[in-house]
Amino acid sequence: MSRRYLFTAVVFVLWILGFYLAAGMGGIDLIGMFLRASPGSILLGFALYFVSIGAGILVLHRCLKYVGQKPPIKGVAKGWLFGAFIDNISPTIAPIGQVGIAYFFEKFYRIAYSKSLAAIGMYVSSWGISVSIYATASIALSQIFVGIPQEYLVVVMAALSFFCLATLAWLLLLTNKKLVKRIVWKFIAPYNKVYNRVKHKKVTFDRSIYDFEFERSFSSLDMIMNNKSHFISSVALFWIPQIGHVLCLYFVILGFGVNISFFGLLMVHMVSSMIGMLSIIPSGLFVYETAVVKLTAVVAPGASGVILAAVLLYRLIFVWMTNFMGGLVGILQGIGKIERKPDMD
Repeated sequence: MSRRYLFTAVVFVLWILGFYLAAGMGGIDLIGMFLRASPGSILLGFALYFVSIGAGILVLHRCLKYVGQKPPIKGVAKGWLFGAFIDNISPTIAPIGQVGIAYFFEKFYRIAYSKSLAAIGMYVSSWGISVSIYATASIALSQIFVGIPQEYLVVVMAALSFFCLATLAWLLLLTNKKLVKRIVWKFIAPYNKVYNRVKHKKVTFDRSIYDFEFERSFSSLDMIMNNKSHFISSVALFWIPQIGHVLCLYFVILGFGVNISFFGLLMVHMVSSMIGMLSIIPSGLFVYETAVVKLTAVVAPGASGVILAAVLLYRLIFVWMTNFMGGLVGILQGIGKIERKPDMD
């Protein structure tokens, strides 16, 4: 088994132990809390999860279709799950998950790397715009109806500004082919030199192959970026998983018999997500959970035990369910490590 899968399993065990230690230190009977949960609310949480990942898979499938590729929807789902798994166990700002998706499609469905990257470029662009709009609207609504604590407002506004600027920079780059070409090559050239020294073998990704693949990728990207209706619909579809996350947490908390303001929880989830993103820790593990428990003391005083159990269930559904399925896809497909050697196909 690849060290990646073993490492994820170890992290999962440590994550569960961390919850039980936190509950024990707070005098909370976590198992007793779980027994109080409504099975219906948990099933609803899983339903929201599958609807949410279905929206992401649909967007990716449509992006691939617009670059002339027609992999089966089952294959797109596998690639998405594997990429999401890689993304979840990588630093939050690293685009390793997207590389994993492109690798998966090339290896198992013979989709040219350039075509995959073009489709994924469109996918990431629409996701970035959707999240920027959603986060801005959520923070505005939370501030109006609940009010974000001052000590967190600066952090969340800094994180939102960073994300929006990064999305804007990404979109500007996609409209300047020559600049992108130079920037990417500046990363690839030193990588080739380091790879040669460490592996003691010649890298085949020379400048001529890079120029060829870059031109193919950018021409494919232009083809779908100019399709405004597809772009707008993709942005709209990405609102489904954004809302699905907070609704899952909301209904799980209600399932414990605790009433909580939806806008208050929206504030908690958005601020905690931003803090988790800034931490750069994969999936914001422990950072997101800690922020949720602390912030809910503002909107639901005295419910820390329920919140701890609820956030554990929510993260099991939305993070670890993906890790389990994506990791299983990687194991069943025999993927030990992602190593792609460019070619002229």
